Amino acid sequence: MIVFYYKSAAPGNLQLTDELDAGNHFSEQLHQYEVTGLTWKGKLKDEYDGYERNLLYGAYTDDGKAYNGSCRFTVQVNPANDGVKLRRRINRTGNGVQTALVYIDGKLVPRPWHIVIPSLSTGKGPVDGWYDSDFEIPSSFTKGKNRLK
Repeated sequence: MIVFYYKSAAPGNLQLTDELDAGNHFSEQLHQYEVTGLTWKGKLKDEYDGYERNLLYGAYTDDGKAYNGSCRFTVQVNPANDGVKLRRRINRTGNGVQTALVYIDGKLVPRPWHIVIPSLSTGKGPVDGWYDSDFEIPSSFTKGKNRLK
């Protein structure tokens, strides 16, 4: 087996500029969060994939919402950005394939956010647990702006 590891002497190029906590009333108001087709809201405790078979290694409790419609929100960004990365924490239980159209300030990003849940099991049941999905928004939608809707 061969493993390659590249470590840069420079600090990382990603900076967290804002964070929306769906399920937290204050955060939702601050970000003008709206959702249609709400199917569930509440708290859930689950784990990320286990580390060295320790299934509780990534245990995390989070509040949130599930929906089959749409959501919209506003976030702050650094105007000197080279694009923005959205990250969404989802629970694999009952979520197989999800596709979303992403609009930035009313303009459609030309590719959908297509999430296919990996068919892995943590060993405690069928495909389950927390999973993070990222979506890259090109700088042509974000450069020079200090907020995005």
